[in-house]
Amino acid sequence: MRIADRISSEHNDNLKGFIREAIIANSDVRMEVDEGDSETHTANYIAKGQGLECAMINFLTQNGEDVYNNFKTQNADQDKIF
Repeated sequence: MRIADRISSEHNDNLKGFIREAIIANSDVRMEVDEGDSETHTANYIAKGQGLECAMINFLTQNGEDVYNNFKTQNADQDKIF
């Protein structure tokens, strides 16, 4: 039996959450909005910054994570430095 077959869905969800939080908490990318689709009136968020960090954010996005709102939620109560 493969190890992946023995992992319960609860453990799988916990691992996904841990990976998501680790990437978002340790990333310094900025999220920019593209021009979007004029027919559907939707825009896409694009990660900008260092290549590896952008790749990790793109990985989350391609796997259905709402990275933009995760960043907003995580940083809502943080002190702002000007």
